[in-house]
Parts: sequence; C-alpha cells; structure tokens
Amino acid sequence: ALTARNITAKPLTVTGAVASNKIYNGNTTAIVTGGSLVGVISPDVVNLTQSGIFSDKNVGTGKSITGACSIAGTNAAHYSITQPLGLATDITAADLTITANDGVKCVYTTYTFSPTAFSANLQSGDVISNVTLTSDGADQVVDGGTYVIVPSNATGALFNEGNYNITYVNGTLSVVDLPYFTLDLSTDAQTVCVNSTATSFSVTASAGSGTISGYQWYRNTVGYNFGGTSIPGATSTSYTPATNISGIYYYYCVATNSNGCTIESNVSEAVTINALPTIVTISGAGTDCNSRLITAANGSSGTIYFQGTTSGGTSTATPSTTQNITISGTYYFRAQSAEGCWGPEGSAVLVLQAPIVTGVEICAGGSGSLSTSTVCSSLIDQPTGLKDAGTGANVTGVGTLTWGTPGNITTTGSASVSVTGGGAITTNYLQGTGYGFAIPSNATINGISVTISR
Repeated sequence: ALTARNITAKPLTVTGAVASNKIYNGNTTAIVTGGSLVGVISPDVVNLTQSGIFSDKNVGTGKSITGACSIAGTNAAHYSITQPLGLATDITAADLTITANDGVKCVYTTYTFSPTAFSANLQSGDVISNVTLTSDGADQVVDGGTYVIVPSNATGALFNEGNYNITYVNGTLSVVDLPYFTLDLSTDAQTVCVNSTATSFSVTASAGSGTISGYQWYRNTVGYNFGGTSIPGATSTSYTPATNISGIYYYYCVATNSNGCTIESNVSEAVTINALPTIVTISGAGTDCNSRLITAANGSSGTIYFQGTTSGGTSTATPSTTQNITISGTYYFRAQSAEGCWGPEGSAVLVLQAPIVTGVEICAGGSGSLSTSTVCSSLIDQPTGLKDAGTGANVTGVGTLTWGTPGNITTTGSASVSVTGGGAITTNYLQGTGYGFAIPSNATINGISVTISR
C-alpha cells in the first residue's frame, strides 16, 4: 500500500547581497542590491525582491540591517527564502534649511516672535516645535528701517538635529511708521437730551506707512483715549454720538494702516446726555355739559406745563397739573426736567355740550315739567346729583294768583303746591332757593335743567 507523504518548500538562500549607504529620510528602509537566489530548480520561475530594515531611522555608521527580501513568480510557492545575514551600512545626515519668516512692526512697539515663524524642509514625520528668533529691531525704541531676524537652536520632541546638516537663513524685520492725524478731534463739551441730536465728530488720518485701512470709534466713561468700548458700525472718519441712553460719555477714534499700525485721536470733551421726564398721564377725559377738570401727573419727574391744544408744545407759560376746560378739544400736558429736557406728552379728549331745554305749556288747572336732552355730570367743585330747593316762596311782581303752600317744593313726595282759579289768570312767581351750589364767577351758562317734582 502507498503511504501519503508531505512535500515541503525548498529553502533558497541569497548570495551576493550588499546594502548601500542612504541619506536620512525619516524611515528605516534600507537599500539592498546585488543578491541572487541559490537553489532554484530549473525550469522553475522564482524572482527575488531585495530589501532590508535598519535597526532605527537615525544617522549612524555601520548600522546593522535585517534582511527583508521576498520571492515571487510562477513557482515561488514551492520555495522558502532564507534572509541574507551580515548586512550593514551608513545613514548620513540630510540637508535642512531653516528660514526665518519676515516680519513687520510699528515704531515705538515691541516685536514678539512666534517660535514657529519659520519654514523648513523637514523629512516626513519630523516636527520642529521651536526656533529661537532674535533681532535688534524687536526692541521698542528703535528707528524705522529694516533689521535682520536671526534663527537658531531648532528643537522639538519629534526632531533630532543630529539627523540633519542644518543651514539657518536670516529673515528681515521691517520697522514702519505709525499713521497720524492730519485733522484731530477737537470739540467743546455738549449737553443734550435723550433722543435729541448731538454734534458730530470728524477726523482725518495719514497712513505714515502703507495705506489707511480703517477707522474705529470708541466710547468711554472717563476722559481717556484708551480703554473704551468700540462702537459697532462706527468705522468712518465721522461719527454722531448716539443719544438713546442717558449718561456722560467721551469719544475717540483709532486709525489703522495696512501694516497694522494704529494711532488714537484726542479724546472728546464730555457729552452729557440728560434723561427725559416720564410721560404725563391725564385723568378727566370724557363728555360733559359745561366744564370739566383734567389732572396731569408723572411721578414728580420734572415740572408739568399745560400746553393747551398744541401737540408737541414747549410752552412754559402755564406750570400747572390741573385745568378747568370749558371748550371741547384735545388738550396736552408735558413735563420739562431741570436740565430743560421735555418728556413725552399726555393728552385728553373732552366733549363739552350744553343740554337743550325743551319748553312746556301749562294750561290753567294743568301741570307739566321742563326737560333736557342731556343729563349733566357734576360741575367742578359741586355736589353731585339732582338737588331740591332749600326754600320755596310765592313772590309777587307778576300775576295775581297766589301759590298755596310754596314751601312744599323743598320735599320730594306727595305734598303739593297748587293754585286755584279759572280763566286766563297769571300766577305770581313760585320761587325756589337754596339749591346747595354756587355758579363760579367765570362760568359761561349754556343752559340750566330744572325739574319741579310736583
């Protein structure tokens, strides 16, 4: 009987392989050439690819290499490879150029270098995190001009300077002039009311170096041209202070040139924005017969002035919180602060109309009453409601017929006041007095409603 047996891959060896020196490139791959396979059975096709791996990537001489050759081809699966031994060669330093970036600074300022302000042709995987940069032009007090930037001492956790032949290339620091104002801020102090118009500010600047790239206005609560708050949108050569918030403010402008240099204008004199009195509220509006009292109030915020029928009035002729109105119309009150600021007005609409009295004819032996088309509300400073007479009397001077029990008109109820007679007879006067109200001396009588409840 036949017994199954294994066929194992035939080992091949590599002869004649040598490693070439290489320039540092950041990896451990070695260059191996000259080798050939020993042990391939003809006519099998087996191809050799030669390679090797350094023990590390860094520069050194006689650095050992581990073979990393491989085989391929039609019959490669029937063979195994034994790596060449004893390979060694050198990794030499790569050339590295580190160039300082050019910089620009404004006169009278100190220039601070960024440790990464450079360029370098590093090999893959290497990182320089810091290069020392120095220049005589970095100091605050130097003249305008150009100065050398000197790079040195490149370092980094992922950088080994021993792997490179380093050449440092200088950069240039240009020290340029500041802009300056040809028209600086010069204003008098201003005092305005909230929501009124303040006087505008204007400046003009020359670049000094480069070109003017922009303006920015600032507001401050103290009289200094630094430490203020930038005003959104205020980026032109002129600015009109906003007056929507009360307070004392100061203003200045900063001009910037294309080199990033800035200059502050003079600070303005104080702009005082005074608050307005609060809105006036008016009570008493409505409809009445003869007159109506209106009253204004605003929480004692300023002095209240009556403006009559003038909307938006600023008259100080009538300092008053009450007015007795006798003519229909819209009436206004407004308050003025001690600083002269006028607050929002209040208004009241009044309709004043005298009642229309309807007459009545009373025949002998009959009765009747006067009536009106309108029932008036109470007069100013008078008791309210209908009033009975305090006294009643028969008064001669006209007619011949006497009223009996005239005092009964003082009492509401069934008591009567009567006359007796026939024919066309005229009575004396029936007089009622003591109604409990007084007509003001300046009143205009447009009509009186009388009801005799008998």
